[in-house]
Amino acid sequence: MDYRYLSYKQIENEYRSSFSRPCIDGVSRGCNLCTAYCAYDEHPGFLTDKLIKQHRCLEKNCSLLIRRKNDKRQRIVIEYTPEPQEVIENMFSDYEGLKIIETHKITDNYWHVSYIAIANYDMEKIAAKIFKKYNVKIDFELLPYSFENAARIIFKEK
Repeated sequence: MDYRYLSYKQIENEYRSSFSRPCIDGVSRGCNLCTAYCAYDEHPGFLTDKLIKQHRCLEKNCSLLIRRKNDKRQRIVIEYTPEPQEVIENMFSDYEGLKIIETHKITDNYWHVSYIAIANYDMEKIAAKIFKKYNVKIDFELLPYSFENAARIIFKEK
């Protein structure tokens, strides 16, 4: 028996230099997956929740099982800024008679969109909706196509 460890934190400090932990089944797994450590001499190593169930450690009430405290770690949240093409295509999917030709991401908060239309649309309202939802300023440019050419491009079969 290995009684040198009193807490999971002591065990984890020994493996702090790497992100993988040697589990009792011989496979190295990420440190976030490991929730316990088995100090039994026959198979010392880290355990995941799945391995704990598989080995029935809790059912056996094993005294050599050292559990990690469920500490509330602060998670880093990365905001997802979608690509301009995705946002614009989703916004204009209901508009018949309008087609987006190009979208350019000038900066993260400023996009340029070129479009053709055979009807008049209030693009300022649409830009305000996008700004409110994604905090992105959009510059719309109506390309100078004749009605016939614009209709041919817009209603061309996909």
